[in-house]
Amino acid sequence: VDEYQDTNHSQYLIVRALSDKFQNICVVGDDAQSIYAFRGANINNILNFQKDYDDVKVFRLEQNYRSTKNIVNAANSVIDKNQTKLDKVVWTANDDGGKIVVHRSLTDADEGRYVASTIFDNKMNHQLQNSDFAILYRTNAQSRS
Repeated sequence: VDEYQDTNHSQYLIVRALSDKFQNICVVGDDAQSIYAFRGANINNILNFQKDYDDVKVFRLEQNYRSTKNIVNAANSVIDKNQTKLDKVVWTANDDGGKIVVHRSLTDADEGRYVASTIFDNKMNHQLQNSDFAILYRTNAQSRS
């Protein structure tokens, strides 16, 4: 079962029924990436997995190959605040990377202006091109700012 941290109660019951006879099951997931509680995902499915099955073997994939040390360390410090979590220490062999900048905008329009002015300033001061930038957003409505 992939993305086990995002399974709901019905899916949990199906997995239990299918694996009950032989207790032979493989799940993959990361409790720190559970984001679908609003859709009914139950984080306890992965948190209690080792209690639900006998003789569980856990393989922790803790090395992050994509992110910089600054990003990984910041993520770890946020995840450490979780009251219920599985023990792991995510790390990377990558460089420190750039400094993390946090900007709080009061409105979508303020955020849009901030992003546009940051790109403009970087283009003017560092001779960067439009192709040097990427803007990631979760919803299409955010692109209208």
